[in-house]
Amino acid sequence: MSKQNSGINTFQRYLSVWVILCMAAGVLIGKFLPQIPEFLSQFEYASGFKPTGCFFNGS
Repeated sequence: MSKQNSGINTFQRYLSVWVILCMAAGVLIGKFLPQIPEFLSQFEYASGFKPTGCFFNGS
C-alpha cells in the first residue's frame, strides 16, 4: 500500500514555525552581532534595500 501524498510538505506544514524562528534569529543577530545589520545597511538606497528593489522592479 502506497503512502498517499497529502499535497503539503514539511516546510509548508510548519511555515509559521519557520517564520517565527527566522524573526527570532533576526532579532538575536541584531542584538548580539550588530556588525551584520551595519554591513547590510550599506545596500540601502532611498529607504529601500537594493537587491529587493531590483527584484521587484525587474531590473
